[in-house]
Amino acid sequence: MVRTSPTRAAPARPSACRRPVGAAAARLLYADDARRLSDFARRLVATERDHAPGDYVHEALLVLRYAERLAELGVVVKRTRGAT
Repeated sequence: MVRTSPTRAAPARPSACRRPVGAAAARLLYADDARRLSDFARRLVATERDHAPGDYVHEALLVLRYAERLAELGVVVKRTRGAT
């Protein structure tokens, strides 16, 4: 017969590992989206790329969507900090 040890509960997570909430979470989302927008726009700078018809318009619309989301997150950050 094989003896098994009792199941142990997982230790509590230290406070440093908690997920951000409220204003901290909003700021992190804002920063991450700003990074994504920057990375995408940086890829558009290359001068020697082949473009299919409509690529410039499509890329510009994607930048616009990223920027709109960033503006929405800016409002969220402002509201979570209690600003009006």
